[in-house]
Amino acid sequence: MKKISFDFDGTLNEHFMGGRNPQECDVRKLFVELCNNENFDVYIITRRFGLENADKGLKNEHATVFDLLDVLNIQLPKEKIIFTNRQYKYSVIKQLEIDIHLDDDSREHELIRKFTNASSVDVQQPNWKEKFDELL
Repeated sequence: MKKISFDFDGTLNEHFMGGRNPQECDVRKLFVELCNNENFDVYIITRRFGLENADKGLKNEHATVFDLLDVLNIQLPKEKIIFTNRQYKYSVIKQLEIDIHLDDDSREHELIRKFTNASSVDVQQPNWKEKFDELL
């Protein structure tokens, strides 16, 4: 079973401080498809502050992640929604042995390539879906 993780801001949702990824609708569609396919183990890994740090950053910024899951009608288990509290994601990706991570942040991609065995897909690139399909 392939483990696939998605960034939140700029990938599944608008960028943290506003502005959309032009591929957002297609990334969301892929996310929903994979969540509904028992052959994939899907995660959201975000640098947002989690519930335990609700008073930090933008107050209750974790809630937006759960709101989107409600809109998409996805019941992702809480242990598959990881808030890194502003830490880079590579250590979580390594620990979980993620196969493919989708993200919009070039620094995240650099760190993932350097410190993990995961492949990363830059959702800002026009050919992101083709790259993802090749990695499957």
